[in-house]
Amino acid sequence: MANGKAKIGKRTVDGVPKPVEGETKLWDTEIKGFFLRVYATGRRVYALKYRMGSHQRIFTIGTHGSPWTPESARDAAREALERVQAGEDPAVAKKTSRAAMTVANLIDAYLEDGPATKPAKRASTWLHDRSNLDRHIKPLLGRKIANLVTKAEAAKAIRDIVEGKTARTRPPW
Repeated sequence: MANGKAKIGKRTVDGVPKPVEGETKLWDTEIKGFFLRVYATGRRVYALKYRMGSHQRIFTIGTHGSPWTPESARDAAREALERVQAGEDPAVAKKTSRAAMTVANLIDAYLEDGPATKPAKRASTWLHDRSNLDRHIKPLLGRKIANLVTKAEAAKAIRDIVEGKTARTRPPW
């Protein structure tokens, strides 16, 4: 099946043979533009082809396997098509979210630029700040997008720190 059409389901996804080179596409019969790419490596990726104005775009949903099943990928394709209908480009939104600053990036920038912007703060205080931020805040919130952290998430992080969830046990020596 070089480039075929079928309803994308578990059996059809598993049944698409991997090509010798390049990729094979299986187009879904239920949702226009939704398809599965099968690469020569055996990797299977769900995607959606759509049009924004005069440009055709491909939005990669994700690789087959946890968490992406044919059903969850189909749901994501429907949601993406709804966003396209509303005038939003899902590929641009995904790219923007990848480039967004995480809490860990923000902490690193603060610790790098801070001493120059706050010359009155002592070096020992900067060392304490670095230690606390690296040991407590980064493990709890570091991977989150900085401007999307909610008050509830910040409060939970503070509770976790107070309860000792980020404390490291010291060696007995």
